[in-house]
Amino acid sequence: MNCPVSPLYDVHFHPQEGFAGLNLEAGHPPVAIANGTGPKDWGAVAEICQQNDWVKPAYGLHPQAVAEVSPDWRGTLQRWLDLPGVVGIGEIGLDRNLPESTHAAQQEAFEWQWQLAAERRLPVMVHCVKAWGMLKDSLSRLPQLERGFLLHGYSGSAEMVEGFAAMGAWFSFSATVKDTRRKKQQLALQKVPLNRLLVETDGPVAAEYIEVLTDTYREIARQRTMAETEFQGIVARNWRNFVG
Repeated sequence: MNCPVSPLYDVHFHPQEGFAGLNLEAGHPPVAIANGTGPKDWGAVAEICQQNDWVKPAYGLHPQAVAEVSPDWRGTLQRWLDLPGVVGIGEIGLDRNLPESTHAAQQEAFEWQWQLAAERRLPVMVHCVKAWGMLKDSLSRLPQLERGFLLHGYSGSAEMVEGFAAMGAWFSFSATVKDTRRKKQQLALQKVPLNRLLVETDGPVAAEYIEVLTDTYREIARQRTMAETEFQGIVARNWRNFVG
């Protein structure tokens, strides 16, 4: 008798950017979180999740959308979060690559959404680019979340991992961790506690989606010197603790 294939978990991707040619018969079935980034794509995320039961929705205002959003975005976001099946608030965050004129608004939007997550007992998916000081400043004022927060595509230093983990952080990595030029990220991966580690694709869905996700699991397991099946079990447990 054939044993059922366990799912692979993708904690952060963007199917609204492309959802074509996916073959779910190839390899492991996925369970994934679709991250909305603003009013322009929250509806698309909802529709995809309604049509595909393996995709779970999260809604948030991305820092890149802060400068262009209308004043009523907070009420709109809360209405999307009222829908059934929502598993988190995200993608939200802070990005110092964006113009300095947006930094204060980014931080205000980030902190408001974090407080909303605390009220709704939801985890948060965090985008942080060259803004680790801003993030620590915000976290010093914010409540700790029941399920913690995800530093998706973690790009911080290995030295910061322990401190963020103590604040409730989870850390996810995508296929970029294969890139030998990304030594900083590979070093950080070695420092992440196994009980705080998750996997992501951070991209649209195309025909090779399952292969990319499977290969990312395999590469992270290799870098952490463990059997792929053992790593799959660790991620499954971490998913339950983070997402529920």
